[in-house]
Amino acid sequence: MFAGYSCLFPFLADDVCRPACRNKVDLYELMFSPDLDPPTLAIIGCLDTTGSIAAAAEMQCRYATRVFKVALRDL
Repeated sequence: MFAGYSCLFPFLADDVCRPACRNKVDLYELMFSPDLDPPTLAIIGCLDTTGSIAAAAEMQCRYATRVFKVALRDL
């Protein structure tokens, strides 16, 4: 549990973002569902870090936009 918060995504189907164990989700690169092809959904900021989560989330956003750019170009 992250500071009293639960890591749940009840608005998504279990096959999109399935929980691996309690308060952990099975995500490739800590943000992409391995079941989505092409990757069109990124979970940003759902990670545990020793530094600033804001800085890590910014880097995840930068990486996600690059992945989306390639995925949407190929559609």
